[in-house]
Amino acid sequence: MATVLATSCVPDRPHAADTTTIASVRTCRAHGREVRTRLRAGQLRVHLPPCYDQNPTGRFPLLILIHGAGADDTQWDDLGLFTTADRLMSVGESPPFVIATPRFGDVSSEFEATDLIDSVLPWIEGHLRVTHDAGHRSIGGISRGGVAALEAAARERFAAVGGHSAAVPTDTTRLTSGLASSRPRVWLDVGLDDPLKERVIVLARALDHARVITTLVTSPGGHNRAYWRRHLATYLDFYTANWWTG
Repeated sequence: MATVLATSCVPDRPHAADTTTIASVRTCRAHGREVRTRLRAGQLRVHLPPCYDQNPTGRFPLLILIHGAGADDTQWDDLGLFTTADRLMSVGESPPFVIATPRFGDVSSEFEATDLIDSVLPWIEGHLRVTHDAGHRSIGGISRGGVAALEAAARERFAAVGGHSAAVPTDTTRLTSGLASSRPRVWLDVGLDDPLKERVIVLARALDHARVITTLVTSPGGHNRAYWRRHLATYLDFYTANWWTG
């Protein structure tokens, strides 16, 4: 049985409004297509929603997902990310959105967060029709990538951030302070058999004390793809919440 703890319910600070038109498509049928490019620190894989080309003037919400240490961008594909997202969009359970999965090598989470802010996000906003307001972009990651996502959200505005079995550092002071300032919705989940469980719980408590809107979920499983694959649809529900317009 899963344990869910929804902590502080402090209203989020309003995000700056985007002056562009968000694509007002209720469903996206068929399958999306991919765009790949090489950036400063590695490759970037982008999954465009099936109706991206049908809406040449509309802009789409953005979801950035980061792989864990020892893996690459194919980790999210292996979990079923793109097929699950296409399915949710096709039946109207989520709005059409763009997914970006960068590929990093053997680097630190701090390097990943910096490259995301300085290189990945500017490239996406400069080359793709995504919304530029923080209210329509989310970020998340697995293990080391989960910490990178949290660090990026502590320095740049995102509507939501997720750390899935995040390799939380022993000292969470700086991370907690940054998230308390930027104030995204935070999702933390970890398997009951994951050796990182206690550190994730410590971070959740620190964020609760700092009055950051945080959801902590613990459920059976370890630090592996079977666990993350089982919860993938729930992750997407969290990231895309409040993205419907019109």
